[in-house]
Amino acid sequence: ASFAGQQDSYLNVSKKDVLNSVKKCWASLFNPRAIFYREEKKISHDVGMAVVVQEMVQAEYAGVMFTVDPIHKKDILVEAAIGLGEQVVSGEVTPNSYFIDRKTFAIKQKMGEYEGISEDVIKAIAKKGLEIEKHYAKPQDIEFAVKDGKVFILQSRSITTFPDVRPSPMRC
Repeated sequence: ASFAGQQDSYLNVSKKDVLNSVKKCWASLFNPRAIFYREEKKISHDVGMAVVVQEMVQAEYAGVMFTVDPIHKKDILVEAAIGLGEQVVSGEVTPNSYFIDRKTFAIKQKMGEYEGISEDVIKAIAKKGLEIEKHYAKPQDIEFAVKDGKVFILQSRSITTFPDVRPSPMRC
């Protein structure tokens, strides 16, 4: 179970509101969505979690990368949209999609309408994704943000829907 999207996230939190936002995040362990998810997966409700507090990146664009795409299960899939990644993760916007070869990092297919998203940065995101996959030895679901051409990795978790997929050797 990945627990993707089960707990609440808080963006643009001021220093004075950090502690309150951490408490609200912990409390989200017991929102109806999270309780239903644990029930469905037969996971104990005796749970805890760490809360990551990180600097807010006012992203020019952001999104999600799967180091093994859920469609063909062979390419890297990067999905990116203008602005913050929360709108991609929540489904508020349809992102550009890039299918990237895992060995050459060539963009094999591109779908979408957003202009100005640098393909060189998309390839850099894919390369970082494979470094993270290599570290964890499992395909990853990674959220990222880009500001001034710099890639920020916001979070990474194993893709739990592909237990039989092994990452191919990569070159860094």
